[in-house]
Amino acid sequence: MTQVKEPRFVLPGSAPHHSSGCKWLDADPNLEVSATVMIRRPAAAGDISDQLLAGTLPARPRAEVEKSLTADASDMQTIKNFMREYRLTVVTESAVARTVRVTGTIAQMDAAFGVDVKWLIDEQGRKYLSYTGEISLPEALSGVVQAVLGLDQRPVARPATA
Repeated sequence: MTQVKEPRFVLPGSAPHHSSGCKWLDADPNLEVSATVMIRRPAAAGDISDQLLAGTLPARPRAEVEKSLTADASDMQTIKNFMREYRLTVVTESAVARTVRVTGTIAQMDAAFGVDVKWLIDEQGRKYLSYTGEISLPEALSGVVQAVLGLDQRPVARPATA
């Protein structure tokens, strides 16, 4: 794991839970991976969501409501500046979805997110990328980033059995 220099905060709930029967293998630090950063909702979005769920939102054009739920432009820029600083490539960004998808090497992801990405072999012998530790980000992103998805590639769904 790369040591980070600036003051950072831990993203709550970001430590993946692994069973004790897993085996860890080092991953090639030059292997390219992707992650998706989820950005906070605007303050007004909570009121609009509550009204939508309650059926009390006054009739408004869809574009107006969408704009109220869209990520703040300064939050988007702050995230992109962070990605640039850590030499991650922005693949897609959506203010409406409040996401920024990035690619970079495992070494770059480790440095950017303060984790240690490795191969995980589960009890059934399946091999996935995952990470140890909690995701940490520069203090400037506190409250802006809600989640970082994709660094833990274990499947979340199980196939149905007949």
